[in-house]
Amino acid sequence: MSFQHILGHETQISFLREVMAKGKSAHAYIFSGPDGIGKKTVAIGFAMSYLCPNPASPGEGCGICHTCQRIQRGSHPDLLMVNPTGNTIKIQDIRETIVASSLRPLEGKGRVIIIDEADRLTEPAANALLKTLEEPHRRNVFVLITARPYRLPLTVVSRCQHLSFYPLSTVHLVRYLSEKAGCDPAQAEVIAHAAGGSVSRAIGLCKEEYLSFRAKLLDVMEKATEQKALFPLTLLRLFAQNDLDLEEKLDFLITFFRDILWIKETGTHQGVLNVDFLKIIKPWAERLSGPALVDNIRIVSQAKSALEENANKALTLDATLFRLSFP
Repeated sequence: MSFQHILGHETQISFLREVMAKGKSAHAYIFSGPDGIGKKTVAIGFAMSYLCPNPASPGEGCGICHTCQRIQRGSHPDLLMVNPTGNTIKIQDIRETIVASSLRPLEGKGRVIIIDEADRLTEPAANALLKTLEEPHRRNVFVLITARPYRLPLTVVSRCQHLSFYPLSTVHLVRYLSEKAGCDPAQAEVIAHAAGGSVSRAIGLCKEEYLSFRAKLLDVMEKATEQKALFPLTLLRLFAQNDLDLEEKLDFLITFFRDILWIKETGTHQGVLNVDFLKIIKPWAERLSGPALVDNIRIVSQAKSALEENANKALTLDATLFRLSFP
């Protein structure tokens, strides 16, 4: 979608509009920030701004012409999209992109090359890309999207202009969920907090199966102190019964333990993500120590990293839950 229809990121969009209006776009950008907050959407809006033959205003693609519509669908010949194959972006993917970008644009004044999850570039692929960034073609603009900029080689980072993106506000998400996703206003408030500023996560949390999972999880967690040593087994059964993606469940645990730590350290519920779990967050904060909570977050984060490396899901879940500290 064009810049004017994008939710949030006003500062970053204003900057991109200005450089486009002045014809001073950099040859390469890094868009960094948490997953699911709209970095790729802004990159698509930038491509519209760069390639649209009839801008709605300086630095703004019209969003309705044939060019903009094909950019939106990802079918414009002068928009090149590079995505990971499996867990990595391989050198062959980059070589093919470099060859394509070296040719004359088929329709527009240049090309926009969007590399999604750029931190997954293999070392040979990153080196191949570096050579192109060192000798950029004046008609081409690269946009590297990443949630983990620290994994990018410094040589690549140094040749790009870096724009940092941040989680969307709860107000923005509530409005989006109510108006665009057809979410009940009361549920939208809960989901917007739980999503942590991520549009894609908020949409996922709107699903009935996830809302049902949260309700069952709340009921189980209220009985944690009664079950004591058996609680991890009860939690394991609930996690195993549900068809939701395991990473979504682990994301919940991370935010849940983060909320407990937040309450413990600040004494305020302002800033809590899982507001529907407040009635158990407070008593858990009284029973668990700060170091135990930090350790819990570390353990679950390690499990997420292991899953990214294709670890066995059942074994990872089992090992994780039985290492955690509970009241």
